[in-house]
Amino acid sequence: EISCFGKEGESTDTGDHYKVICASDVWIEDEQVRFKHVETGNYLALSGQTYNRPISGQREVVGSPSAGYSAFWIAAEGVFVKN
Repeated sequence: EISCFGKEGESTDTGDHYKVICASDVWIEDEQVRFKHVETGNYLALSGQTYNRPISGQREVVGSPSAGYSAFWIAAEGVFVKN
């Protein structure tokens, strides 16, 4: 959930639909990826703005038309499945 819209457990809007853009056919651990919003074509990116509330150092995430450096993401945690 990116937008925090809707009720828990319900898919009430299409604003949560993103396409993972990888350098290869599969998402490889430690590889940079981008998330492209299906409806708008914008990329999930950092704005450079930080806040101290509710979490100190929290960074603002936005939808950006640019696929630049701020739109790259790397998974730091999670379950990684090997072939």
